[in-house]
Amino acid sequence: MKEDHPHILTYETQSPDMAVSIKRCVTLPPGGKGLLKITIFRKSFPKFKDSLSVGEESILMTIPKSLRIFNVGRIGDAVISTRDTALASETCEELFTPHGPHIGQSLDGVEIFTINGKIKAQGTQFSLEDVEVCCATVDLEEVRSFRCAPSRGLQAVQSPKYERIEVPFRLSKRSAAIDISIKPSPTLEPRYHKPEEEIGLGAGAYLWDYLRRSKQAGFFIPLSGGIDSCATSVIVFNMCRMVIEAIQGGNTHVIADARRICGEPEASVWLPSSEQELCGRVCFLQA
Repeated sequence: MKEDHPHILTYETQSPDMAVSIKRCVTLPPGGKGLLKITIFRKSFPKFKDSLSVGEESILMTIPKSLRIFNVGRIGDAVISTRDTALASETCEELFTPHGPHIGQSLDGVEIFTINGKIKAQGTQFSLEDVEVCCATVDLEEVRSFRCAPSRGLQAVQSPKYERIEVPFRLSKRSAAIDISIKPSPTLEPRYHKPEEEIGLGAGAYLWDYLRRSKQAGFFIPLSGGIDSCATSVIVFNMCRMVIEAIQGGNTHVIADARRICGEPEASVWLPSSEQELCGRVCFLQA
């Protein structure tokens, strides 16, 4: 740990083989009063080594002992192996790297659930939900038969192996319990937002997330008559439109956040009836 500035402390931690490096910069408020800011910088974890073993462990210090099942957590990529298939997770890295993580996972036997290039389920790109779960019924045998090509097999035997975590359950039913009414989900056409929709939905979702996490009462917008204040007001209104849609859909978390942000008491049953009403409660204009 070292002191770079009277109010800034930095310290860096590394794993034994230098695979993981985390640098934390702690900004101390003058006089010890005010907000404490911690900035974290992470160096990339090299996935492809001689073996794709997870290998690294992190001590779970921030989780109370009463809630911990293990004292350490594993770091890196791994494959979950069930009794009938193998699973792995994908990240946003798939979108901007020429050699996506799914390639090595597929060669190591992981079932890729786009099902041979066809989409069976798709979540929303912009949402006020903290967690969104998409479900589909797939035929694993269809995936395996599609992969049955000599060239793929040659690459698979040369591909590095992922560490497998064995779990004692199945995703599919046993043959004795087959339900003939169950069939694979239909193929979907991918949905893409227009650039104008991405601008409105992305900014609106961010503003709501910022508002509820910061526990503020709304946004103060000085009206200068220019395009800046006009565009900001429109984005805030679009945020309100997204909130109203979530409330009408029965999102209890959004409902609770809306009541808290608008200053309603805990026992309140108030719900905004329109985007205009909600915008009037969270958008404060000053000419």
